Amino acid sequence: VPNNGWPTFLSVFFSFFSSDSFLDYTDLQRYVTILISIITIIPVFILCRKFCGYGLSILGTIFFVFQPRIVENSLLGLSEPLFILLMLSCLVLFLQNNWKLKYLSFAFLALACLVRYEGIVIILPLSFLFLFKGRKDKTIIPRFLIAISIFLLVLLPMLFVRIDTLGY
Repeated sequence: VPNNGWPTFLSVFFSFFSSDSFLDYTDLQRYVTILISIITIIPVFILCRKFCGYGLSILGTIFFVFQPRIVENSLLGLSEPLFILLMLSCLVLFLQNNWKLKYLSFAFLALACLVRYEGIVIILPLSFLFLFKGRKDKTIIPRFLIAISIFLLVLLPMLFVRIDTLGY
Protein backbone atom coordinates (compact mmCIF):
# COMPACT_ATOMS: atom_id res chain seq x y z
CA VAL A 1 0.00 0.00 0.00
CA PRO A 2 1.62 3.26 -1.02
CA ASN A 3 1.86 6.19 1.32
CA ASN A 4 -0.72 8.86 0.83
CA GLY A 5 1.22 11.87 2.11
CA TRP A 6 2.46 12.89 -1.33
CA PRO A 7 -0.94 12.70 -3.07
CA THR A 8 -2.55 14.55 -0.16
CA PHE A 9 0.07 17.28 -0.42
CA LEU A 10 -0.44 17.54 -4.19
CA SER A 11 -4.21 17.66 -3.82
CA VAL A 12 -3.88 21.10 -2.24
CA PHE A 13 -2.26 22.41 -5.42
CA PHE A 14 -4.61 20.47 -7.69
CA SER A 15 -7.65 21.96 -5.97
CA PHE A 16 -6.59 25.47 -7.03
CA PHE A 17 -5.82 24.37 -10.59
CA SER A 18 -8.58 23.50 -13.02
CA SER A 19 -7.84 21.72 -16.26
CA ASP A 20 -9.20 18.94 -18.44
CA SER A 21 -5.77 17.74 -19.52
CA PHE A 22 -3.76 15.15 -17.65
CA LEU A 23 -0.53 16.71 -18.91
CA ASP A 24 -1.38 20.02 -17.21
CA TYR A 25 -1.59 18.24 -13.86
CA THR A 26 1.67 16.44 -14.59
CA ASP A 27 3.37 19.74 -15.36
CA LEU A 28 1.96 21.24 -12.17
CA GLN A 29 3.36 18.28 -10.23
CA ARG A 30 6.78 18.88 -11.79
CA TYR A 31 6.65 22.58 -10.92
CA VAL A 32 5.76 21.74 -7.32
CA THR A 33 8.68 19.31 -7.00
CA ILE A 34 11.06 21.84 -8.52
CA LEU A 35 9.84 24.44 -6.03
CA ILE A 36 10.30 21.99 -3.16
CA SER A 37 13.82 21.20 -4.35
CA ILE A 38 14.64 24.91 -4.42
CA ILE A 39 13.29 25.33 -0.88
CA THR A 40 15.46 22.37 0.22
CA ILE A 41 18.52 24.56 -0.29
CA ILE A 42 17.78 26.41 2.97
CA PRO A 43 17.88 23.41 5.36
CA VAL A 44 20.88 21.97 3.52
CA PHE A 45 22.78 25.22 4.02
CA ILE A 46 21.78 25.44 7.71
CA LEU A 47 22.78 21.82 8.31
CA CYS A 48 26.12 22.30 6.56
CA ARG A 49 26.74 25.52 8.48
CA LYS A 50 26.08 23.68 11.74
CA PHE A 51 29.05 21.37 11.09
CA CYS A 52 31.30 23.40 8.76
CA GLY A 53 32.21 26.99 8.16
CA TYR A 54 30.34 29.39 5.94
CA GLY A 55 32.44 28.74 2.82
CA LEU A 56 32.25 24.96 3.08
CA SER A 57 28.53 25.11 3.73
CA ILE A 58 27.98 26.99 0.48
CA LEU A 59 30.13 24.42 -1.32
CA GLY A 60 28.19 21.55 0.29
CA THR A 61 24.91 23.16 -0.71
CA ILE A 62 26.12 23.55 -4.28
CA PHE A 63 27.16 19.89 -4.38
CA PHE A 64 23.74 18.89 -3.09
CA VAL A 65 21.78 21.07 -5.50
CA PHE A 66 23.64 20.01 -8.62
CA GLN A 67 23.63 16.32 -7.83
CA PRO A 68 22.08 14.58 -10.87
CA ARG A 69 19.65 12.46 -8.86
CA ILE A 70 18.21 15.51 -7.11
CA VAL A 71 17.69 17.26 -10.43
CA GLU A 72 16.19 14.13 -11.98
CA ASN A 73 13.77 13.58 -9.08
CA SER A 74 12.69 17.20 -9.31
CA LEU A 75 12.02 17.02 -13.02
CA LEU A 76 10.15 13.71 -12.82
CA GLY A 77 7.70 14.94 -10.18
CA LEU A 78 8.45 12.20 -7.66
CA SER A 79 7.87 12.28 -3.91
CA GLU A 80 11.57 12.29 -2.99
CA PRO A 81 12.04 16.10 -2.92
CA LEU A 82 9.29 16.47 -0.30
CA PHE A 83 10.71 13.57 1.71
CA ILE A 84 14.20 15.06 1.59
CA LEU A 85 12.88 18.49 2.60
CA LEU A 86 10.97 17.06 5.56
CA MET A 87 13.87 14.90 6.73
CA LEU A 88 16.38 17.73 6.45
CA SER A 89 14.01 20.06 8.29
CA CYS A 90 13.62 17.39 10.97
CA LEU A 91 17.38 17.13 11.41
CA VAL A 92 17.91 20.90 11.42
CA LEU A 93 15.20 21.41 14.03
CA PHE A 94 16.43 18.51 16.15
CA LEU A 95 19.98 19.88 16.29
CA GLN A 96 18.77 23.19 17.77
CA ASN A 97 18.99 23.72 21.52
CA ASN A 98 15.35 24.79 21.91
CA TRP A 99 13.01 22.09 23.24
CA LYS A 100 10.06 23.38 21.23
CA LEU A 101 12.04 22.99 18.02
CA LYS A 102 12.97 19.45 19.02
CA TYR A 103 9.27 18.70 19.46
CA LEU A 104 8.59 20.23 16.05
CA SER A 105 11.26 17.95 14.56
CA PHE A 106 9.22 14.92 15.63
CA ALA A 107 6.21 16.41 13.82
CA PHE A 108 8.29 16.83 10.67
CA LEU A 109 9.47 13.24 11.05
CA ALA A 110 5.87 12.05 11.19
CA LEU A 111 5.08 14.02 8.03
CA ALA A 112 8.11 12.42 6.37
CA CYS A 113 6.77 9.01 7.38
CA LEU A 114 3.50 9.87 5.66
CA VAL A 115 5.36 10.68 2.45
CA ARG A 116 7.64 7.61 2.48
CA TYR A 117 7.88 4.60 4.77
CA GLU A 118 11.64 4.97 5.14
CA GLY A 119 11.11 7.86 7.54
CA ILE A 120 10.04 5.47 10.29
CA VAL A 121 13.61 4.17 10.47
CA ILE A 122 14.80 7.55 11.78
CA ILE A 123 12.57 7.42 14.86
CA LEU A 124 14.95 5.07 16.68
CA PRO A 125 18.16 7.11 16.22
CA LEU A 126 16.27 10.33 16.91
CA SER A 127 14.81 8.89 20.11
CA PHE A 128 18.19 7.58 21.20
CA LEU A 129 19.85 10.96 20.59
CA PHE A 130 16.99 12.74 22.36
CA LEU A 131 17.42 10.56 25.45
CA PHE A 132 21.22 10.49 25.31
CA LYS A 133 21.60 14.24 24.89
CA GLY A 134 19.38 15.00 27.89
CA ARG A 135 20.38 12.09 30.10
CA LYS A 136 21.40 14.41 32.96
CA ASP A 137 18.08 16.24 32.86
CA LYS A 138 15.47 14.95 35.32
CA THR A 139 12.58 15.83 32.99
CA ILE A 140 13.88 13.96 29.95
CA ILE A 141 11.38 11.09 30.15
CA PRO A 142 8.28 13.37 30.20
CA ARG A 143 9.80 15.44 27.40
CA PHE A 144 10.47 12.30 25.39
CA LEU A 145 6.89 11.16 25.92
CA ILE A 146 5.69 14.56 24.68
CA ALA A 147 7.89 14.20 21.57
CA ILE A 148 6.59 10.69 20.83
CA SER A 149 3.03 11.90 21.45
CA ILE A 150 3.50 14.68 18.90
CA PHE A 151 4.88 12.11 16.45
CA LEU A 152 1.85 9.88 16.95
CA LEU A 153 -0.66 12.74 16.88
CA VAL A 154 0.57 13.77 13.45
CA LEU A 155 0.83 10.23 12.12
CA LEU A 156 -2.33 8.58 13.46
CA PRO A 157 -5.08 10.63 11.73
CA MET A 158 -3.76 9.72 8.29
CA LEU A 159 -3.40 6.10 9.37
CA PHE A 160 -7.03 6.09 10.53
CA VAL A 161 -8.09 7.49 7.15
CA ARG A 162 -6.14 4.73 5.44
CA ILE A 163 -7.73 2.08 7.65
CA ASP A 164 -11.18 3.53 7.01
CA THR A 165 -10.56 3.61 3.26
CA LEU A 166 -8.90 0.23 2.79
CA GLY A 167 -10.42 -1.69 5.68
CA TYR A 168 -7.10 -2.81 7.17
